[in-house]
Amino acid sequence: MTKEQYLIEKNNQLRQQLTPENEKFYSDLLLYVRLHSFSQDQEAIESKLLEILQDILDAQADYISAKQYFGKDPKKLADDLLRQFPKSISKFFKGLAFVFVIYLFFFSLPSMTLPNSTFDIGTFALVGLYVILAIFLSFRYLGTTIYKIDSKSGSKLQKSISSFLIGVVFVAPLFLILLFVDTPFQITINNGSGIGIILFWLAVGIVLFSKQNNKKIWLPLAFFYLLLSVLGIAMRLPGNIGFFLSNTNTGQTIDLIILLVALVTFFITNFFVVKKVEAQK
Repeated sequence: MTKEQYLIEKNNQLRQQLTPENEKFYSDLLLYVRLHSFSQDQEAIESKLLEILQDILDAQADYISAKQYFGKDPKKLADDLLRQFPKSISKFFKGLAFVFVIYLFFFSLPSMTLPNSTFDIGTFALVGLYVILAIFLSFRYLGTTIYKIDSKSGSKLQKSISSFLIGVVFVAPLFLILLFVDTPFQITINNGSGIGIILFWLAVGIVLFSKQNNKKIWLPLAFFYLLLSVLGIAMRLPGNIGFFLSNTNTGQTIDLIILLVALVTFFITNFFVVKKVEAQK
């Protein structure tokens, strides 16, 4: 566990001791700072956030609320905290690289289940750029609305509808690009190359999974991608197995059933894992 991960875990544990009023105050502060500190020293910021949390808990023990202790302008407190740590270009590009790798992992492996598929590098790059832009715009939007929207205004239905519409606005262009944009930069991935790509991303996934502290959360996704990898390799194998799965109606039906079972299993197990994690908080 890294120092940053330890600080985040400690933070999550101590937050459970906050009163509802103080928890709201601190959660808004925490989210605002994290959304605005993408290119800053995360370890130092998490350390400062933990220090603020401890101050709130100490004041709470003396029956002093966070608003009384820090004042009624938490946004100023958050902005002052952010100004203490300069932005880093290297951390910014490191974050970009991380997002792009995650994008490659999630979008390339599923396509590998189609043998001899055509891979549009241009479309893939456009979607990748849009995903990165959408993530940053989402962070910026969420960060600017934390202290601007009264959490008590509007019904739950109105908030749900608003969140849904905002999600559609961000997600719709992604599907439009995938469905309607074709570029001349296309390559056909043969079976040998496809197996190599699958094995590469499978190794990346194993490394990422091994570094997670709470592996139970990631087990449904890990199982889903493992099944996709095995199916993609099996469909590309030379001989009867690969031909049967890729070129016969019965084999393609089996492929579809396996994918549907994997998808349903992923959603069901993920639902129960999330419920269990929430119950432990």
